[in-house]
Amino acid sequence: LADINTWVLGSTLVVQSFGTAALMRRLSMTWVLLLGPLIYLVGFILLAMYPSLSLVVVFVVVHRTASYALIAPAVEVLYTVVPKSDLFRIKGILDTVVIRGGDVMSAQLYGGLRMLSLSLPAIAWLFVPIAGGTCLIAAWSGRQQTKQADVNSSRVM
Repeated sequence: LADINTWVLGSTLVVQSFGTAALMRRLSMTWVLLLGPLIYLVGFILLAMYPSLSLVVVFVVVHRTASYALIAPAVEVLYTVVPKSDLFRIKGILDTVVIRGGDVMSAQLYGGLRMLSLSLPAIAWLFVPIAGGTCLIAAWSGRQQTKQADVNSSRVM
């Protein structure tokens, strides 16, 4: 576990130092927000096809690096178009209910599927549509942020 954290923290430092700002400028918000769900989608497909501990480790390192270095900053940018009066209420709901609730729900779902004696490849295949759904949500969120940012900037001018 310490080696995984070392890889995650080291790669996050490199990406944040040299890539986060550039990627957020070059890619649209939609594409930056899609990175996490796309990593899940590809990761689950690969785990279903080639189940191995080394692939799980690579999947964890890549996903956590992207989460810390790109996705978390992109999510913070989503909040820039939210009125100040709603910001803390919305942020609290998203952070607590959606993100932490999703973590708990996926862990419980995985545990339940293991209790049914499903194999890792079978479980990975079942998570592919969920990852696809999160891709749709990320794409919609990115488009909404861009649209609202355009509306807000036209009001300022």
